[in-house]
Amino acid sequence: TDAERSAAPRRIASLAPSLTELLFELGLGDRIVAVTRYCDRPPAARELPAVSDSKQVSLEALIDLRPDLIIFNSLAVEAQLQPIRSRYPTLMVPTETLAEMLDSIETIGRATGTAARAGDMRRSLQDLVDSTRAKHAGAVRGKVLVVLQRDPFFVAGPGSYVDELLQIL
Repeated sequence: TDAERSAAPRRIASLAPSLTELLFELGLGDRIVAVTRYCDRPPAARELPAVSDSKQVSLEALIDLRPDLIIFNSLAVEAQLQPIRSRYPTLMVPTETLAEMLDSIETIGRATGTAARAGDMRRSLQDLVDSTRAKHAGAVRGKVLVVLQRDPFFVAGPGSYVDELLQIL
C-alpha cells in the first residue's frame, strides 16, 4: 500500500549478495546505499559502496551512509553489528535452507513496504519448486559440486538451499 511504501526504509544496507539481488527484484534498487564486495548482480549493484566482505563489516563506512535499515543473513554479521544496533534498525533473515530463502522474501517485503510484490514472488518461486520436484521425482541422482565462490573457496554443502535445489532436480 502507499502507507507501507511511505513508512518503508529509504536507505537500505544489504550485507549479503542474495539479499541485494532480492531487494533489486522487489524494485528497491534505488533505496540500497551499501552492499558487500561480492554483490555483483544485477550489474547496478557493482556501482554501490561496498562496506563488507565475507569476513568483516566496516562499521565506520556503514555509519557514514546513514542506513535506516541494515539487512543481513549471518550470525557473524549480527555479532559485528552489535555496537551500532541500538542506533540503526537491523533485520536478520536466515537463508541457509530453501524454506528460509522463501520466508526471507516475505520478511523483507514486509520490512520494506513491498509485501504484495514479495508475496507474489514467493508464490511464483514455490510453484516453480513444486512443479520441478514433481517433474523430476524418481530421477537418477548424480554427483554435483557447486562452487559458490572462488576466493575464498566456498562450496554448497549438505543441508544448504543449494543442496535442496539439487535434490529436487
